Amino acid sequence: MTIDQRRFIAEPDVREHVHGPMRHGHRRRWMVTALVFFALAVAIGALGWVMFGAMPAQVVLASMVLAIPLAWGAAVDWHDFIVPDRVSLGLIPLGLGMTWLVNPAVLSAHIVAALAGGLLLWVVAQGYRRFRGVAGLGLGDVKLLAAAGAWLGPEGLPGVLLIGSLAAIAALLVRRGLTGPRALRGRIAFAPYLALGIWVTWIFGSITWGA
Repeated sequence: MTIDQRRFIAEPDVREHVHGPMRHGHRRRWMVTALVFFALAVAIGALGWVMFGAMPAQVVLASMVLAIPLAWGAAVDWHDFIVPDRVSLGLIPLGLGMTWLVNPAVLSAHIVAALAGGLLLWVVAQGYRRFRGVAGLGLGDVKLLAAAGAWLGPEGLPGVLLIGSLAAIAALLVRRGLTGPRALRGRIAFAPYLALGIWVTWIFGSITWGA
């Protein structure tokens, strides 16, 4: 999905698929970028291993199941400003399934978090459209935050939004420093930063507010 850099809020999906002779070129770009994002995810995971020690086998498996679709969806959005449904929607049952395998006692909380995360961003999107008269948040990001709730539970959602938003704003400021004020007239994909928030929260845990 995209962020209107003048408003720091995402724009909607433009298209779901790429067709024609451009498709193979797009897929090559997606693959290269996905590998870069996956390497970053591995580096963050390695840092978590250094800090917290080895993870149980089922958590390592769950991490791989999460990292690969996140890297792919972030790569597609990075280039084409869309989040494939197979990623955003597919991660929801995967997250709930992994929650059931790792800690079934919290499954109901994760179901509620998935619904709440999606509803939260959907309300933001509808409110923005109503008051500004233009589309704000794209449905791909709505679905991706629902997936975050499925994987992380209710306590993980604030950190995902905080990390993702701060990372996107930081990227915008860097781009503005490199290209000047015209950077504010462009678009920036939001899903890569939302995916970063999901992954960092998955590895390091939810943000603790207060003592």
